[in-house]
Amino acid sequence: LKLVAAFVLCAVATAGAQTPQTQPLVQAGNLVYLGKFTLPQADGAGGNLTYGGAALGLGPDAKSLYFGCLDGTGNLARVTIPAVGGVASVVEPCRAVPNLMGIKPTDTNGIKLGGSLSWNGRLIVSAYTFYDGSGSTAFSHFAGAAGVSSLTGPYRVGTDMPAAVGGYMGVIPKEWTGLLGGPALTGKCCTSIIWRSSYGPAASVFNPDHVGTQASIPSTMLVGYTDAHQTLGPWDGVSQYYTGTMRVGGLAFPAGTRSLLFVARRGETFCYGDGAQCSDPSDPDKGTHGYPYRHVVMAYDANDLLAVKQGTKKHWEVLPYTQWTLPEMKNDGTADMSSAVYDPGTRRWFITAGLAGGAPVVHVYEVTNAVIQPPGPVEICGDGIDNDGDGLVDEGCVEICGDGIDNDKDGLVDEGCGEPVPPVEICDDGIDNDKDGLIDEGCDTPIATPGAPRRLFSSVSGSTVNFKWSAPITGGKPADYILEAGLAPGHSFFSTTVGLATSLSVPNVGTGRYYVRVRARNANGTSVPSNEVTVSVGCYTRPRKVSALTATSEGGLVSLKWTDPDGCSGTSYQVTVAQGTADGARVMATDTPEATTLLAAGTYTARVTTRSEHGVSDPTDLQFTVGSSVCATPRMHLTLRPVVAARRVGLFWSPLDPDVAAADDAVAPVSYVLEAGTAPGVTDIGVVPMGRASQFITDVPPGTYYVRVRAGNACGGGRASNEARLVVR
Repeated sequence: LKLVAAFVLCAVATAGAQTPQTQPLVQAGNLVYLGKFTLPQADGAGGNLTYGGAALGLGPDAKSLYFGCLDGTGNLARVTIPAVGGVASVVEPCRAVPNLMGIKPTDTNGIKLGGSLSWNGRLIVSAYTFYDGSGSTAFSHFAGAAGVSSLTGPYRVGTDMPAAVGGYMGVIPKEWTGLLGGPALTGKCCTSIIWRSSYGPAASVFNPDHVGTQASIPSTMLVGYTDAHQTLGPWDGVSQYYTGTMRVGGLAFPAGTRSLLFVARRGETFCYGDGAQCSDPSDPDKGTHGYPYRHVVMAYDANDLLAVKQGTKKHWEVLPYTQWTLPEMKNDGTADMSSAVYDPGTRRWFITAGLAGGAPVVHVYEVTNAVIQPPGPVEICGDGIDNDGDGLVDEGCVEICGDGIDNDKDGLVDEGCGEPVPPVEICDDGIDNDKDGLIDEGCDTPIATPGAPRRLFSSVSGSTVNFKWSAPITGGKPADYILEAGLAPGHSFFSTTVGLATSLSVPNVGTGRYYVRVRARNANGTSVPSNEVTVSVGCYTRPRKVSALTATSEGGLVSLKWTDPDGCSGTSYQVTVAQGTADGARVMATDTPEATTLLAAGTYTARVTTRSEHGVSDPTDLQFTVGSSVCATPRMHLTLRPVVAARRVGLFWSPLDPDVAAADDAVAPVSYVLEAGTAPGVTDIGVVPMGRASQFITDVPPGTYYVRVRAGNACGGGRASNEARLVVR
């Protein structure tokens, strides 16, 4: 492959030969697969590396890797980097990150390791809350001078939510450090409670030397997509760049280029439910599913990041210049990537896999200097246009299951899609998709009502809002489109006809939050709406005070809600709850018009102020009373995750909402029982008290077992968790 690259060499990127802004862009041909190596399943000291691989980082000697141990334990090991095809050995066994729960003490067993970075003789580690319903977490990073055991923290990096910075980290090439404002990047994508994270890849520039050495650690987000600016696509939709099932493993910024690369695992569909409901054989649990999944690289132009740093672009306006799949990694539709780290010294990119169990695997890629394709127009997948002018449409794109087309031009149709999917006819595209000699058979007649427009996206620049969408692929052909906007989901107070154009720019939009959708229309009628996007246009004056402030209490858990009369982007709220004097006030910060806190019985005063870059609003006060708590069984929902390795079984459980769990525990101390049976729902094997533990690991004889866990207190038992079916051979 390197030899082939040499024959098609167009240019060689040599350091110092160009300014950073004119350096070449990395293309798919520059990423060469070298092979893979494996890790032992255990560390030899009682720790388990199976189901691990989070927070991958380069060791201090540049010859080893930090490697997250069994998922959910919060432990980090260090292993050697063997030759490709070899087996790594353990340098440092699994060790707990000190004070990991300091990220959020009430989030029992819900803190995840995000990334690790060796920097100037110190170790920097990041972490995040797996499920933070209130969005109240503030901290994300740790630092230490002598490895994992010396880490102190956590510390807050910047002002962005930790779920947008508390993950992967990487080094910025020296020629870009001054331009972008720092030597390193940190980011996080796509956590649960997605509004607190990024709807796609995110990266913020920061200086790791500041972590643990100064109180304020500045950072600037250079790419990232907020709840108000879902530029890559909506969470519950399917776009060419993003779905709600995305997981970003890491980033690479190769020297001598102007490319920032993200490696991700992304679904090609979207469904919310359990595995059976969503036809996902790789994950039986209830949640978001997108089977089949693919490993992809998304490439960004650093000049766009520079524009964000200079203030001429917003971080949500940046788009990839190209993307491609990684067929060398697991390509059966499951895609089990965990995390990744780039080594600037060897130009190798290490990507861990092994979330499906067994011996962990590390895939190794190398970024070569050969510029296979000079910078210029690139193909944008899924838009049906020959973007790069080479006569081909969507060449190099990922395979789209079930459409009967060889999307990625490799001579195969629907490869890697699991069970063969019969091709189906796609209406109005003029192609015989199912290869039966007929075009558009079974479709509505050309004068039928159009289907819904697809892939509606929005972006905001000042007071100008831009929209773009794709034509429907079912029903009759549209004669024109109608853009609708409202102040609530599904509502409309404004509509306009835009002809056959599939884009629209609306200037001078007033401040506020708007819900927008597009319909197609012809002589036979108007279609159902497209996907709906939320558009938020920022405030330009001092914010007004909030209204309709209310408080509700259940078992000491108080929920405060209010209405923001502006409803603009870029606003946050400070909530102060005081009993008696302000000296005992509890202060919370939130980006949504609600907050939750646990309070003892008594009378309190809540004060809410709105904050933006244009000032602080006048306060709104509310006095409320919390009554004495009554005895009640736990309300918490528990999630149970099993791990089976030979005859060793590990069971790990945690509350779905840690805030509710904390409130339950405050009312009456909570303990757990483990229920096991030989059939679903029964306990003929036994009910085992677990006390306050949140995990149980043991050896069991061969057989099939049905297991669930239940929280209880002095008032009785609560609801059971999901039931796990264990097959031990």
